[in-house]
Amino acid sequence: MTPTTLTILTISLSTAKLILIISLVLLLAVSSLLIYLYAVYLKLKRRVSVPKLKETFKEKELFEQLLDLIPDRIYLKDRESRFIIANNYVSEIMGAKKPSDLVGKTDFDFYDAEMAQPYFDDEQEIMKKGDSIIAKEEKGYDNKGNEIVVSTTKIAVRDKDNRV
Repeated sequence: MTPTTLTILTISLSTAKLILIISLVLLLAVSSLLIYLYAVYLKLKRRVSVPKLKETFKEKELFEQLLDLIPDRIYLKDRESRFIIANNYVSEIMGAKKPSDLVGKTDFDFYDAEMAQPYFDDEQEIMKKGDSIIAKEEKGYDNKGNEIVVSTTKIAVRDKDNRV
């Protein structure tokens, strides 16, 4: 063999070793990732079984159907007066295509400040004091956009620790 051929063989052997090392490192990384994902799967499997998950989805579906059957304004808001959930009637009155379009928005996104501010003030007072508002008459709209007087009841929702 000539020195040039020997150099080519040496480069080829070095390249082969490098490819082998990279392949082993990648194999080790992929194996570690698979073991981690399997451990996460086992942990989640213990927390939520498939039947429990199906039951939860069914309960959510039934709850949403119930909300939509009630011909009244039904909604929940968070501490910043943003919609969390609403029924079809509320979305129709507010001009949204569907209830999910309301999520994360406030009355200010749909009404002028004169209309939205009293709603907001009532909700914030409920959040601070935890008292309910029962049968308060206030300005509102029907599902055709006509201004009407509505009887409003707003109730503080509490968590397991009795916090609003």
